[in-house]
Amino acid sequence: MSISASPSERFQRFGDGPLKEAITGFLEDRARLSASTHTLRNYAIDLEQFLDFFTPATAVSQLGVNEMREWMAGLYDRKLTAVSIRRKVSSVRSFFHYCRQRNLCEKNSAKYLRLPKTPKKVPAVLDAEAVNFLVDNIGKAELKRPFPKRDRAIFEVLYGCGLRVSELVGLSLKDLDLEERWLRVMGKGSKERMAPIGHSALDALKTYLAERKAEAGEQAVFLNYKGTRISSRARKPAA
Repeated sequence: MSISASPSERFQRFGDGPLKEAITGFLEDRARLSASTHTLRNYAIDLEQFLDFFTPATAVSQLGVNEMREWMAGLYDRKLTAVSIRRKVSSVRSFFHYCRQRNLCEKNSAKYLRLPKTPKKVPAVLDAEAVNFLVDNIGKAELKRPFPKRDRAIFEVLYGCGLRVSELVGLSLKDLDLEERWLRVMGKGSKERMAPIGHSALDALKTYLAERKAEAGEQAVFLNYKGTRISSRARKPAA
């Protein structure tokens, strides 16, 4: 199954049963609560594998602590990293919490699993000189990129305004106040905040917006080659 498949496509290969019904209900509930596309995708991947381990005919109430430990042992057998195991357990815990709220089970059995420790690493970050070099050069025409002014604006806004990639691709024209130099950002959990626009980001945005070519009615700030909203996982179109 393709990683990019939608939840409905992802679960078509399974027969009907209470566990499949509970999982698809959980995913629909997360979508109604405005979970991000990335979060929904991860839930679908993790719970597809969970369903594959137990089969659709299993009832959620049948999955106790011992069954959860067997499932987790299978994750170790697959040589998954501690980070991957922790994410999958987190997905299953969220699923069981949903099931408890709907009286599909008496307790959250996944809550009793012992999570593996993750190695503590100091993240590698670029120093100021490297960041400035990157931002200054990303928009140069000699790099032969199709949208150098857009790319320069993207980097300036990400770095200068402190946005996440998901927040940047979600920006619409109505979120920009270039006169007052503010961005309205919709963050995690649909929490709204205002971010100031620095001088470099403002100049890059104005330069890009002056040549922005959108499909009729498209309100996204940053566009792909089709003139529609860019995706956080957009790829260059095939030649």
